[in-house]
Amino acid sequence: MTYALIENGTVIRRNITKPTHPRVSFGKNTTDAEYAEWGFYKQLGTRPETGKWQTVTGPHQDPEVIDHDAKTVTRVWSVRDWTVDEVKTDLLAQNHQQFLKARDKGVMVGGVLVGTSPDQQSQISTLVAGFKGKPEGTAQRIATASGFVGYIDAATAKAFQDAQAAYLSQVWETDANHIQDISDATTIAQLELIDINAGWPE
Repeated sequence: MTYALIENGTVIRRNITKPTHPRVSFGKNTTDAEYAEWGFYKQLGTRPETGKWQTVTGPHQDPEVIDHDAKTVTRVWSVRDWTVDEVKTDLLAQNHQQFLKARDKGVMVGGVLVGTSPDQQSQISTLVAGFKGKPEGTAQRIATASGFVGYIDAATAKAFQDAQAAYLSQVWETDANHIQDISDATTIAQLELIDINAGWPE
C-alpha cells in the first residue's frame, strides 16, 4: 500500500510507503482512516497491462483524481498504440538481430562446424587463395568455429567456402524477404502476420 500526502487540497508528495509526521507517531496497526486524518490518502490505481506494440505512460499528476470524501488519490496512466512506422522500426530491428544470429551461426561440413561470420568468411577465402600455385596434396592448418584444429587440403578448403556461400545465400535471401514484407505492409494487422523467426536456414 502507498499513500499520497495532501495539503490544502492538493497532492504534495506521492508513493509514500511509510507515512511519517512530526506531530504524531504511527504504529504498525495504524488504519487508513487514521493516516487520512493527517493528510495521508491511500493511493489507488494500477499500471495497465500493455500489448506488444503499446506504450504506457504515467502515472500522471494531471489528471489525478483526489476524493476527499473517500480519502483516496487515484492515479491515472495512458496507453498509446504504436503507429505503423513505429512497429516497422521495431520489426526491422528484431529482424536485423535474427540476421546477425543466423549469419554468424556457421554451417556443418562433413562433421565440422565452419564459421560463417565475416571474419571467418575472410579466413576461408584467404585459405583457398593460399592453395593457388601450390603442389597438389599441399595442406594448410586451420581452426574452425567448432574448435577443430588441423590440416586440410585445397579440395576441403573449397568445400568449406562453397558451403559458406550456399548457407549465407539463404540467410541474405531470408533477410531481404522479411525487409520487403515489412516495407510493403500498410497496417498493423499485416505487420502482425510477419514471422521474422521463419525462413532462416538451420
